[in-house]
This record gives sequence, structure tokens and C-alpha cells, in this order.
Amino acid sequence: MAELSVSQFLIVGQIVILRIGGELAVDNCAAVQRGLARALAVHDPPRLVVDLSELSSSDSYGLAALMGADRHARETNGQMLVAGATDVFRVELRRRGLDEMLTLRRTVSEAIVELRMAFPDS
Repeated sequence: MAELSVSQFLIVGQIVILRIGGELAVDNCAAVQRGLARALAVHDPPRLVVDLSELSSSDSYGLAALMGADRHARETNGQMLVAGATDVFRVELRRRGLDEMLTLRRTVSEAIVELRMAFPDS
């Protein structure tokens, strides 16, 4: 199993970027949940880009963590975008019927531009 990495988030304006890499599974999901919670708490409302370009796989627990973070962002009038998801990850979302639940963008740059347009003060 590839070791999970949750990078300390970077802040671009008022947009937080959190990079998750490796294999996200039940045994390391708590670390991702903590990282997501910290990133969501930086600004009110939250503006978060989750960079999955280095994520090799995720089980249902990992998907649930991402879904929970997305729900929190929306409920607090913020937004979370997922960037850099591999085609394999996209297929997995589609297979589970979750492809319409998360907002996916090809690159972090694309996600930042979208959030800046949605929140002009960032």
C-alpha cells in the first residue's frame, strides 16, 4: 500500500489548497478528515480545492470523507472543488453513482479560477 500523504495546505488569496496523495483507505481516513476539517476552517465561507493528482486509490471511507467535506462547504455557503482526479478515480465515482456529487476540475489552476469567479473577494 502506498503511504498516504496529506500536505499542509497552501493558501492562494482566500482559497485553500489541500493535496492528498497515496492510497486513501479506512485505516488512514482519519488523517484526511482532520486535514479537510482544518482546511475548511481557514475561511468563512470555506473556499477549498482538494488536489487529488497524487492519489492512487480510495475506498468508500475516503469517498465519504470527501463527500462530507463538500457537504460542509456547501452548508456554510462555501465551495469545494476536486482537482486533478485521475480517470480511474472518475470511473470509480461514476460506478458508485457519485460522479454528480463532487465538483471535479482537471487542474488546480482551473479550480482556482472558478473559485475566484464565484468569490470575487478572494
